[in-house]
Amino acid sequence: MDLKLDKTMPVTWLTMHLFHKNFAPNLAEFEWVLRRTDMAYERVERDKEAFSALQKCMQDIMDSNLKIDAENPPSFIGPRDIEVMCVDPEEFFEWASSKGYQLSQPILRALEELKSSIRPCNFKEHRLNKDDLLKIKKKPSWDMYEAVMFMHSYKGCDDFVLNRKCIDEDPELSELYVDSLAAYRTGELSLIEGSTKSFDRPAGWETLYSVTPSDYIRWCKSRKLKSDIYKTQFTGHDVRDASDKCLDYLISIMKENPEPPPENREKHYALMVERFPALTWSGYKYARREAIKKTGSNWAKRGRRQSER
Repeated sequence: MDLKLDKTMPVTWLTMHLFHKNFAPNLAEFEWVLRRTDMAYERVERDKEAFSALQKCMQDIMDSNLKIDAENPPSFIGPRDIEVMCVDPEEFFEWASSKGYQLSQPILRALEELKSSIRPCNFKEHRLNKDDLLKIKKKPSWDMYEAVMFMHSYKGCDDFVLNRKCIDEDPELSELYVDSLAAYRTGELSLIEGSTKSFDRPAGWETLYSVTPSDYIRWCKSRKLKSDIYKTQFTGHDVRDASDKCLDYLISIMKENPEPPPENREKHYALMVERFPALTWSGYKYARREAIKKTGSNWAKRGRRQSER
């Protein structure tokens, strides 16, 4: 399994990977280790070279030459869990190189992948294009952090905790987030019931709410927030082009496998919209019907809408 680095990692896990290339390649497996006494530390202690590296690392943390990241611990480690010190993996491996430790190819590949990912340090470099904006407008819901990022045309991070940090570090985003919560409390903005989730932060527990895109866009327009998302809409050409592309795609799929997909038509349509954002329901039905005619596939036998059954 390839090595997978997260935004912040336990020092013990990183130290082990300087010497144990195949040990707990991701955080999920490392969590399994952590939950079983001090197996992680015992693994390091068995290796004199690894244990020496860990001691040097801990000393440099104490001397402030390597910074602990207490803001963004992995989800299974609480910010008050002092037994597990977490650091930025890029900083850790830069430190390791400066100490003369050899970085393996899996580590170098994982670092390249991490550098290309969206994080608080580079999120402003990753902006939504027209297709992205059209796709997100079709999503059934946005969590509040996504909503704030989307309205400023930022893609945002895959992790909602990282999105929260992006918002914290940008005054414009922070202002919109605070105003959004105030609008919810005054009834100007509705939330999706049953969609909240809570998580622990250094400042205490926080609840993440979700909104419908149309309602949030309406509210942002009412407060005269400038956003590229208002101007994004499909033209007739976009709709026709999406249907034609969907037809070509379905023909190729049906030729490879004439049996129908496991999804019903509504779910399959949602998958096609991910691929062709301007695709309408009528355009999808046309493309599916014509593709079945042209290929003679068995797709007509399954996947009908529930209202048609």
